[in-house]
Amino acid sequence: ELIDGVDVLVNTIPAGTFHPIRVAGTVKAGYNGLAFEDFAGYEYADVRHPEEYVYFRVEGDSMAPAINDGDLALVRLQNDVDSGQVAVVVVNGEEGTIKKIIKRSGSIVLQPFNPDYETRVFHGPEADEVHIAGLVVETKRKWI
Repeated sequence: ELIDGVDVLVNTIPAGTFHPIRVAGTVKAGYNGLAFEDFAGYEYADVRHPEEYVYFRVEGDSMAPAINDGDLALVRLQNDVDSGQVAVVVVNGEEGTIKKIIKRSGSIVLQPFNPDYETRVFHGPEADEVHIAGLVVETKRKWI
């Protein structure tokens, strides 16, 4: 390509397919928060099936330093995750939180990254009260 009379090699990087993804409110990185609150606009993400995703704004610091207060978490809506993955979970039908999920023979462990917060363990029938809302696939740090 000629730019101001100079032959310049221009490398192009194929653009992804960015889609607007609904920001569905907030999810707590702590305990005692609601996950699905209200509509808060759109953010864009490079995903194949945008209808399977939602963003949540993270409130709290239980997942710091990896996921911080104010970050946006891109969540793939699904009702199960593998042990060791980070997910949005709803406890007892009302409490929404973002935690690392550990599955152990009949138990579900909700583990924060921040050591100042307690790990919660749900055994037997209690484990049935923990509902996975989706897998956290990416977070974005918001600087403003």
